[in-house]
Amino acid sequence: MVWIWDGRSAYASGALSLTAFANGIVSFRWKNQRRNLRTCRRPYFLDLWTLGTSGERMLLKVDVLNEDGTGSGQLFTHNSMRLWMVCGLPRWPLAELPEGSGIPLVTLAAAVA
Repeated sequence: MVWIWDGRSAYASGALSLTAFANGIVSFRWKNQRRNLRTCRRPYFLDLWTLGTSGERMLLKVDVLNEDGTGSGQLFTHNSMRLWMVCGLPRWPLAELPEGSGIPLVTLAAAVA
């Protein structure tokens, strides 16, 4: 069981903004987030509808949601979620962002001793 919440209005208004993407993990900031989401005991996703100007329909799987509204998670396409729900095929998070997503990429440098 998973929860899918409608996050379209928060994302479209800018209250929910995706701030960085690195190694398949997206960071976000959500002003006035739904505080009851932190009590969910099952995985939950926010339906963002389309990501930036890419036209790609996306869901954000929230892995961490802090009290201050910052958090992190993974992005999934609607298509991969649909195939997972209907056919039981594995769902894979995005490893790369689609063109026009509007999310800043962060390059993580390896530590050198």
